[in-house]
Amino acid sequence: MPTSMVRATSSLSAAALVILSFLCGCEDIDWDWEMQEWRKVDRPIRPTRQRAPEGFRPHQPLVRTGSDPTKPAPKAQEQAQRDKPQPAANQQPVVRQGAPAQPSQGQRAYYQLYLISLPASLKAPPNSKKVRLAEAASRPAVDVLNRIYPSIGPSGAEGQRFLLYQYQPMWSAASDFIPLVDCAPVAAPPAADPTDPMAAFQLALGLYYHLKQPGQATDFEGYRRCLRLLQSAYQSSQASGQLRWGAAVFAGQVAVEALSEFDQARRHFESAKGSALPGSVEEMIAAYLLADLRIHEGQKEAAAKLAQDLCKQFVAHRASHVYERAVAMAQSQ
Repeated sequence: MPTSMVRATSSLSAAALVILSFLCGCEDIDWDWEMQEWRKVDRPIRPTRQRAPEGFRPHQPLVRTGSDPTKPAPKAQEQAQRDKPQPAANQQPVVRQGAPAQPSQGQRAYYQLYLISLPASLKAPPNSKKVRLAEAASRPAVDVLNRIYPSIGPSGAEGQRFLLYQYQPMWSAASDFIPLVDCAPVAAPPAADPTDPMAAFQLALGLYYHLKQPGQATDFEGYRRCLRLLQSAYQSSQASGQLRWGAAVFAGQVAVEALSEFDQARRHFESAKGSALPGSVEEMIAAYLLADLRIHEGQKEAAAKLAQDLCKQFVAHRASHVYERAVAMAQSQ
């Protein structure tokens, strides 16, 4: 046997003897080499929480519980207000130069004038006046007064009708005229016309009230009698300025509405304009009725020209409804 092989065999034998001696010296240790069964862990295992990225903010709801879902939360409102662009500190509002602006509908004062013919309280709120009629019914009296002092329009319940004005001088003048329209209907007028201008005026209104009652047939002779009485009233030298002007205005209205006699209506309106104080609301009303008469005659250009003249002459009453109607008429050509 070669010497190298002898050496290798000796080395292996020595190693085996060392291992055998180690094992023989550890006889008191019980080595358990059997595989143990794996059991499920009883405690819950929480997954590892991931860190939120830098700058992340949790979601904020736009509404609160129990609040209006159409409105954002206060924090959202504050953020929107901060994000809204703000005007520059030195920015000034633009002011246009020109004629003084008229008050808006929200700023304008309105005035109510009640004509009451039924038992009701006369207590009135500010800018309102309630007048109890002694003989006339509320509806016909309001209709006549509206033809003499035109308003925005009549309204109200039966027996408590009222006129609405937007101009205090017109409202006051109409209030002063109420006693003249407070008369009872006259179904059978006397054969002879009264010579007193006030009696003639109230007989004309009483007859007119009767002719306008529901169910009455059109009585052209009755309306012509009204015109004759009204003309007698405003042509009397004993008539007051108020009566003279009111009788002429109402005569023109009856001639237009009941008889369609435009030339006769023009003469009545011109008489009313001539009897009014210069620059007064009464003169403006008569001037407007003369312009409106041209509309009834189909002469729009002539009506617009008269309305333009009215707007130039009565600028002091530009807050009135009559003036505003004249402006619209002047621009309609």
